[in-house]
Amino acid sequence: LRRCERAADLAPADRAVIDYTEASTRLVRVPDEIFNSVKQHFDERQIIELTLTIGCYNMVSRFLEAMHVDHDYPTK
Repeated sequence: LRRCERAADLAPADRAVIDYTEASTRLVRVPDEIFNSVKQHFDERQIIELTLTIGCYNMVSRFLEAMHVDHDYPTK
C-alpha cells in the first residue's frame, strides 16, 4: 500500500479501492468519507463484492497467522 500511496497516476476509482481496503482492514468500520468515495465509482453490487473480497482475504490472513502457518515459500 505504501507504494500505491505515492503513485500519482492512480485513477480516482483505484485510489478509492485502496483507501477502502486499508480502512476496512485496519479500522473495520470504514469512515463515511471513504465509503462515500467508493460509492461515487461503484454500484451497490460492486461494493458488496469488493467488501466480500476484502473480508475473505483478511479472514484467510488472520487464520493463517493464528495457526502459525508460514506463508513464505521455501527457497532451495
